[in-house]
Amino acid sequence: GGGGGGPRPVVVVAIVAGALLLTAVGVGVAVAVLRDDGPPPVDTTAPEVSITEAPEDPSEERSASFAFEADEEVRRFECRLDDGSFEDCVSPLNVIGPLDVGPHVFAVRAVDFAGNVGEAEEHEWTIEAGEGPAVVILDGPQELTNQTEARFTIDAPGATRLECALDDGDAEECRALAVFEVDEGEHTLVVRGFDGDTPGPPATYRWTVDTTPPEVTIDAVTFTDGLAVEVAFTPDESAVRVVCELLERTAPPEGEPEPEHELVQTQEDCEDPAAFADLEPETLYRARVTVTDAAGNAGEPAEEDFDTVADVE
Repeated sequence: GGGGGGPRPVVVVAIVAGALLLTAVGVGVAVAVLRDDGPPPVDTTAPEVSITEAPEDPSEERSASFAFEADEEVRRFECRLDDGSFEDCVSPLNVIGPLDVGPHVFAVRAVDFAGNVGEAEEHEWTIEAGEGPAVVILDGPQELTNQTEARFTIDAPGATRLECALDDGDAEECRALAVFEVDEGEHTLVVRGFDGDTPGPPATYRWTVDTTPPEVTIDAVTFTDGLAVEVAFTPDESAVRVVCELLERTAPPEGEPEPEHELVQTQEDCEDPAAFADLEPETLYRARVTVTDAAGNAGEPAEEDFDTVADVE
């Protein structure tokens, strides 16, 4: 068209392994892939979950602590205790209690970034009545947190004293309000109440300190149907929030600094791949993906430039 805009980009075309690669030259790196066999394969494989830590069976502990993992990075875990409903959860998970004496069932499943829901993994155990004062950890740090200070509120009716053991350390006398400073990593607190010299059943609390932001990679930007693209991405860890954005920019006049990109589409909690439609022809775009992990750490966004051309219809 006419006007005083800058030079139009030169489009370099190459066919590699059945894919048409379109690269704009002279306006920075801009790559898009138009496959002649349609969109990339859809992920239909559901994640599998393994429970790695759970109460012994039988147990005298009136609370419960679990740890679990999936065979892939997942969007979220969902947990259920006994006859309750599935709710979002993280690993590790602590059930405060006090739980009733008798049988219990814990179930956990995972949902991946493509929306596939896996089968639930279960753990069954029985709580038996024990001697000595029972301990309940009423409050503690979030199970997955980026805070290195851990505060606990402990209740032990009938106990004359409490002993706390942090990680692999020895048990030491502690108060009902206990504070610990810990490093990044997995941690376990075991608390036991005593009535004189008679110990009661322990209470266990697990949590993980994660201060490392997640990373995400954009694997491909693929034209799927005319002026529509799919953005495939891979986070390096499980994430609770994924934001996918499409930004637009125009080629600046010669000699002028590059303008800021303008946000034109946003997908909150997007799935992989993220689909963007209704793109404008002969336009420069940038795909951006940002992930936040379950500990609250927000990573740096991944970005990929691409363009639409007149003959993509």
